[in-house]
Order: sequence, then C-alpha cells, then structure tokens
Amino acid sequence: MQPKLQSYVALVDFLADFLGEQTEVVLQEITNDHHAEIVYIKNSISGRTIGSPGTDFLLRILQTKQYQTTDYLAHYTSKASNGKLLNSSSFFIKDEQAQLIGMLCINSDQSQLLELEKSLTQSLALLKGVMQPKQDEVIAQQIQENLYLSTDNVIEDAIFEVLGVYKFPETLVAKKDKLAIVERLYAKGFFELKDAVTKLAQAFKMSEVSIYKYIQEIKKDIKK
Repeated sequence: MQPKLQSYVALVDFLADFLGEQTEVVLQEITNDHHAEIVYIKNSISGRTIGSPGTDFLLRILQTKQYQTTDYLAHYTSKASNGKLLNSSSFFIKDEQAQLIGMLCINSDQSQLLELEKSLTQSLALLKGVMQPKQDEVIAQQIQENLYLSTDNVIEDAIFEVLGVYKFPETLVAKKDKLAIVERLYAKGFFELKDAVTKLAQAFKMSEVSIYKYIQEIKKDIKK
C-alpha cells in the first residue's frame, strides 16, 4: 500500500464505526498501469475482501478522467453481487501531480430504510385518503353537518345565510327575510330543540306567537 493511502486507514475505521454496520467503507489502490484492488475494507456488505478488484465504475472514472474535474462523486447507485442496491459515494485520492492513486468509497445498504419508507408512504397515503379528501372532492361535497356549540349558533348561521350578518339587525327587517330565516331553521330541524321558539323570539325581538305564525305559514307552503 502506498504511504499516502496508509494515512487513510484510520479514516476508514472511523467512518465505518460512525456510519454503522450497514455501511461498507472501502480503500482502493490504483497503480500507474490502472490496476486497481481493495487494500482495506470495513463492514463488507458487498462480500468483497482485501485483494478484490476495482469496479466498472472505477474503470469509467479512469477512462473519462472525471477525477480531474472533481474531488468526489456522491449518491450514485451501485449493486452488490447478491443483487442488493446500495447508495454509494467515492472520494478521489490524488498524488502531487493530480493523478488518481486511490479511492475511498462508501456503500450504504438502505434496503431496510427503503422498506420502511415504502411502508410509511403507503400508510400516509391511506391516512391522507381518509383524513384529507382530494381538493376537487372537497369542493364537490356539500356540508352534511355543522358542529354548533349552542342553539344561538344555529340561529346566527341562518341569519347569516339570509342577511349576511350574524346578529339580527336592530333596524326594520322585511317579513320575507324573517320567513326565509325561519324556513332555513325549520329545514335544519331547529324547532325540534327545547326552547327553540323562545330563543328565536328573543333574537327577532318578537313574540313567540308571531314565530309560531311564521312556522304555520312555512308548513302550509310545504304542503302545497
């Protein structure tokens, strides 16, 4: 092993220890005649050992001289002899003349993470379908239920639908608008609630008898 490469052995140990057993760290030596082989390796997940030859990737690097324009290549996919796909990165080690004399390669087995990601993606897609319908579906849907906090909220909602305000105005309101509000409340089943007529009479500042008359008018219209 060339002296300059020897200084990278401790770095290989450090990276292998830090990144964990699912990450292979390899030190390759390259001679002047482009012969390449592994001179040091930790956490061998590819099955390779010291003395194993260089890869086709390394041959392409030597052929294209890509190492002359960059110091490393990160996050490319490699495949082990067992078919396992790895996330790989390589650092180019050069001599004083900027010639490639070695490579420090990191190959990470992310198969477990990919399976976890796939599982999480499927789970999130399922949850999204339940919790958050597609936007066009939301637009197409009509609200079937309003979660009101009190009887007053029901009245306020009906007033807003007709008059565009939540509180019944102090000024004169036309009978047709009052009837429209009562009609909406009737459709909601509001008058099935206890004290509903009393609440509406208070909101309208009218007598309960007048509210009952409005209800009777609406019932007659429905029967027609």
